Amino acid sequence: MSAILRLAGWLSVLAIAALSLVPGDFRPHTGISGLAEHFAAYFGTASLLTLGYWQSAGRRAIGPGLMVYAGLMEVAQLWIPGRNGQLIDFAVSSLGAFAAVILILAALSSEPVRRLVPGRFPRD
Repeated sequence: MSAILRLAGWLSVLAIAALSLVPGDFRPHTGISGLAEHFAAYFGTASLLTLGYWQSAGRRAIGPGLMVYAGLMEVAQLWIPGRNGQLIDFAVSSLGAFAAVILILAALSSEPVRRLVPGRFPRD
């Protein structure tokens, strides 16, 4: 299951790049606000990666890694026709990534969840 979640997480990272780097005329719109799209994309991606890597020490790098990635995507948009990199988009994307990591790790470290799956949690 972890391998499937990891694969889905990395495919989500690629999807963010594809959707971030296409010219504005080609970008699909969901009908929700751009900020909500940013939050949802990074929340979902971070959720998949955190669940896929929750037994690994690398799970601590997911939030910061996606934050750097969000910054790179916003800077890259400065050279894409019809796109504009914005600080608020970066901030909301980063917030989505960190919110997912914090919520999932808090849930996975809660005593009720630990009782359901004994012996599967790393010792911090």
